[in-house]
Amino acid sequence: MNERKRRRMSLGMSQTEAAAEAGVSPTTWHNWEEHPERVSAATRIACEAVLDSAESELANAAEFVRHIAVAWRDCPTLTPRQALALAMSLTFFGNVSIATWLDDPSSRPLYEVPPFDAFDLRVMMRIDENRAWAQAASRRCHEVVRGIENGVLPFDRPGCFFDEVVMAPAWAMGESLPRDDSDFYADVPARTSATCPPGWLCDDDWELVHEHFVKICRWPDWELPLMPGHPHLAALLSGRHPFTWFDVLPSSDLA
Repeated sequence: MNERKRRRMSLGMSQTEAAAEAGVSPTTWHNWEEHPERVSAATRIACEAVLDSAESELANAAEFVRHIAVAWRDCPTLTPRQALALAMSLTFFGNVSIATWLDDPSSRPLYEVPPFDAFDLRVMMRIDENRAWAQAASRRCHEVVRGIENGVLPFDRPGCFFDEVVMAPAWAMGESLPRDDSDFYADVPARTSATCPPGWLCDDDWELVHEHFVKICRWPDWELPLMPGHPHLAALLSGRHPFTWFDVLPSSDLA
């Protein structure tokens, strides 16, 4: 097996997938992979760039996971695997679901796009199809992920209302992720009842994670937008329109 094929296979890419990324036909990719001297210089550069980019992304992802594993290893109220699950959920919201909608807003209504599909429709009526609002939400997801990577939750630092609101759907998605995905958790040590100190949370203690979030939240009504039909939501929206959810307020101004 030549080096080019080995690299592609180690990335889990098929020739068809790699060719699509390079903008060439599968036949051309095959020719480059087996006999690079038989294709043009431009084709060699394009194909090589696909492998370089994929390897760089893989390395960055591995470093991201390592940072989280270290940042949360000594935290009794959130395990490294739970932190990773939260970060991956938020990354999905910002990099995949919202980003895909921003590329093609006509694909589906914004209220069907995660995490907004978990919001009470009265919230989404105020937002409508506002692309600037969705872009701001995506950016806040990235900001929360950066905090988690460094061992900080949005409840523990100055931020905006949206930062805490988005943790509710992230918690729900994180709890639903498979517990036995060896690839997902390969570099993050498990924390079980047999391995963690007394009183520390284990990987399966998601309900206790939620209880802890409720205790440390800066906005007591952070989950209200995700409670369909809640009688207090109208008052919240009247006093705090979703367009203000990205405003950073000092603790003394929180209501």
